[in-house]
Amino acid sequence: MFHLGISGPIASGKSFAGEIIHTELRSRGHNPMIIPFALDVRMVARCEWLETPESKIYDLVRSWGYSGARAGRFAELVAGAFRQYPSTAGRKNRQLLQAIGGAGRAELAPDVWIQRVLARVPQHVDVVISPDLRFDNEADGVDLHVHIDASANPAVYAAQIAQVASGDATYTHADASERSLTRVADVTLPVGFTRDDITRLALPRVPAMVRYTADRVAPEPVGRTG
Repeated sequence: MFHLGISGPIASGKSFAGEIIHTELRSRGHNPMIIPFALDVRMVARCEWLETPESKIYDLVRSWGYSGARAGRFAELVAGAFRQYPSTAGRKNRQLLQAIGGAGRAELAPDVWIQRVLARVPQHVDVVISPDLRFDNEADGVDLHVHIDASANPAVYAAQIAQVASGDATYTHADASERSLTRVADVTLPVGFTRDDITRLALPRVPAMVRYTADRVAPEPVGRTG
């Protein structure tokens, strides 16, 4: 299995790039799948709307293989984040998602969200695309790191930020997670990239034939009994 991660600032086009790469790889005979690092972060966030969110989060994390002590501490932190950053229906709650992500890295394992991606990969998938790479450990864990550079086209990026922020003011919020990445990418795309940019720069770095290998199966969660 080949893992491709995409990094870049808010509203730089990471998801769009992931969709193009997915489509192009399918046309080349691959079986790609988009699995964001934050997929299970969002699953946890959906518990906010449940009647007993803390117990539901506890059960969910226990199902991932973590100990009751770690699941309990994580559920307590997330319940606090629900109170501190209450969501509005139909709006992306970036502060809440960032708080959940940080709680998972602190209380479950530094690589918890990487482990969750690997746990979701079906046997038939040969390329996984994670269009939300933000941390050095995520960059270290992927086979190909594609970065979208906002400084390469400042006017285009300013327009994209304005367009997104006009519909959702939460996109203007960024915490340390948006600035923590220090790893140098394997491939850099300019903001405002085209499909041709991706086919020229990124796709040649994906092997023509990729086999699913057992060594990429999610490892046992760290701290199962901690």
